[in-house]
Parts: sequence; C-alpha cells; structure tokens
Amino acid sequence: MKKGIAVLTIVVWAVMLWGCMDSVEIEDRNYVMAMGIDYDENEEEYIVSLSFPDLKALTGDGDNIHYPVMVISGKNLKDIEDIYHQMSSKRLDFGQLQAIVFGREVMENRSVLEVMISYMKNHQSFTRTIDVCLSETSASDIVALDESVNGSIGFYLHEMFENNGKAYHYETAMLNDLITAWADENESVKMAVVKTDGQIPKICGQIDIAFAKDKGHLFK
Repeated sequence: MKKGIAVLTIVVWAVMLWGCMDSVEIEDRNYVMAMGIDYDENEEEYIVSLSFPDLKALTGDGDNIHYPVMVISGKNLKDIEDIYHQMSSKRLDFGQLQAIVFGREVMENRSVLEVMISYMKNHQSFTRTIDVCLSETSASDIVALDESVNGSIGFYLHEMFENNGKAYHYETAMLNDLITAWADENESVKMAVVKTDGQIPKICGQIDIAFAKDKGHLFK
C-alpha cells in the first residue's frame, strides 16, 4: 500500500513538474495565428506578415490586447525565421497557425510558390489542416486587419470559411489540398479569394488553381 502511494506521489509530482516546464516553454514562444505571403519581384524577396495572439486573452485571463502584426522580408521562410529570431528572444512557432493568405504575385509565379510549398511540406510545424486562401490585393492587407477584428485574424478567417464559405457554397482549401495539387499535375485546388471590406475580411469569390507544367499560368 505504501509502495503504491509512493508511486502515485512520484507520478503526480512528475506531471506537475512537466506542466510547469511546459508553461515556461509556452511563455518563450510566439505562436503565429495567421501568415500573409507576398513577393516583391524587384527585390526578389518574400514579404511575410505574421499575426500573434495574446495568450492571456485566449485563455480568459487578461485583456484582449492585440500585438502588432510583424512584417519581415527575406529570400525564403528560413531566412525570415532567422531574421525574426535576431529581433526577438522568443521562438517562432507555427504549430497553432490557422490561416495562410497568399498574394497574387506568389500564386502566379511557379518558382516563387514552390519555395514556400517545399518548406511547408518538409516542416511538421505546418499542419496540413491550415486554411489557405488568396488575397484580391496583397496578403499583408488581410493580415493587417488583425488589429480590427475580435480575437485574431487567423481565427476570424477560419470561422469565416467554416460558416460563410459553406453558406455561399465556397470550398475551403487547406494546406494539404495545395500540397496534393502541387504534387499531381492532374489535380487542381479551389481556393477562396478574400478582400478587405472596411475593417473586416470578406470572401469575394473562388478560383481554381492548377499546377500542370505545360500551363503558362496557375489560374484555370
């Protein structure tokens, strides 16, 4: 009996210790909720917009504080992550990413898009269930709405696709759909097109994107 109590005590203590270690780890991370990807053809650089949550607000302990969207330019996502870590003491974490918004310059250029898809495909932090969409203008315009929507632009886009997308018969594309279509030139992916409507994003259409090598462009 005493042995059983001792083992239980050790297990409980270990769980509590792990919980403490995990909470410290969470505090040392910046979780990206939404990411916008644009491309500057003149500079040959990606322009990535990152929105972050207020962890206290999300857990119900604290005010709904919006951290400013961070915009970083770089040659690829690895370059952008390195630049971020030079500016912040926290680790960049894509494990909670809700939505990726692509600018037209990215989706219209096969080699530019391939850099992004290859990186995301080979990094497990980018889960295959992340919503993906196309911005009517720039991706940064959509992510910048993080300051005006309630909660997070990432969650807002996810709920908008889940609710309004189904209501208006728009298909919701996920990262897995994009990667699958990229790997098979006979496949295509239907992606929602979003625009800014005052201080909120709005679905304004849907586009069919194909990656067949013999096509001069990606839009069908």
